[in-house]
Amino acid sequence: MRFSQVFTSNVRTVIIGPPGSGKATISLRLQKDFALKYICCGDVLRNHVALKTDIGKQVSRFVQNGSLVSDSLVTKMMIAECQSYASDNLLIDGFPRTMIQAEDVQKQLPVSCVLCLDVPFEEIINRISGRYTHVPSGRTYNDNFNPPKCKGFDDVTGEPLIRRDDDDLITVRKRLDVYQLSTLPLLDYYGCYFIGILWTGPLKGRSSTAKNAIRWV
Repeated sequence: MRFSQVFTSNVRTVIIGPPGSGKATISLRLQKDFALKYICCGDVLRNHVALKTDIGKQVSRFVQNGSLVSDSLVTKMMIAECQSYASDNLLIDGFPRTMIQAEDVQKQLPVSCVLCLDVPFEEIINRISGRYTHVPSGRTYNDNFNPPKCKGFDDVTGEPLIRRDDDDLITVRKRLDVYQLSTLPLLDYYGCYFIGILWTGPLKGRSSTAKNAIRWV
């Protein structure tokens, strides 16, 4: 059954989960079923860098210095991006990632719903080892459970798929460590005020559970 929903007011849904938990795949399904505007923090960052905006130049300096992009810069960028779609219902991926970001954004753009994908880290490591990405759209595929119709090519456009540089084992483990230290505390913060979904089952089940949560926002 495919759900549909017409919201009576602007809804801002944040999807949280470790890298490789299926956020992008589930987000694309939710975007289609609920007419949500999908905003991925990583995509917004890369777009600013590619366009060499003021924010993009600042991001590049952080990267060149081997530093994480500051909370204040990420928050400024994402608030501006969300405000540019003020009339839309939003699905936000990859932001906020820290308590500082969460507290700052809550003052200006209160979050309506939080979906958390809880997937064992070892499962994530095994899954990412077979992951391929269509960069322009963000669509992801996996040789083991979500293969493309034609190996190595995107189902929609037929364009080539790539392996991301940060999908190697060492980088993945570092990203999981950062997630555990910085992002997991957000669950306690949001748990007091918002809807949360913890789901450790297969991707299809996670997608259905997320849809059921959003239906009642």
